[in-house]
Amino acid sequence: MIDPQPIGLVGTFGIGGVLTADGEYWQYRPDKERWVTLDESFALEGQATSIAPLPIPVAKIRHMETFGFLIADNNDCWLYDLDNRVWRNIGKPPYRERR
Repeated sequence: MIDPQPIGLVGTFGIGGVLTADGEYWQYRPDKERWVTLDESFALEGQATSIAPLPIPVAKIRHMETFGFLIADNNDCWLYDLDNRVWRNIGKPPYRERR
């Protein structure tokens, strides 16, 4: 769960990844023994990227398990398209809400 009043680090993703209150992604690289931006981390793996900003404010993110997929506080799901470098709102799954 992401803190609704974010200060500093507000979430984690993957192994060693953190999301900051201002929407930046950082990842700790044990092989380099330092923190790098997510773009730098991809570059270290031979992939040139330029990660698009988050599609919604950090305070509206309910959950982010890994980079590239998040759930908003209104239950919308967002998926990051690495090929086109854009976030796509993929809506909600067809579940039945409790009443």
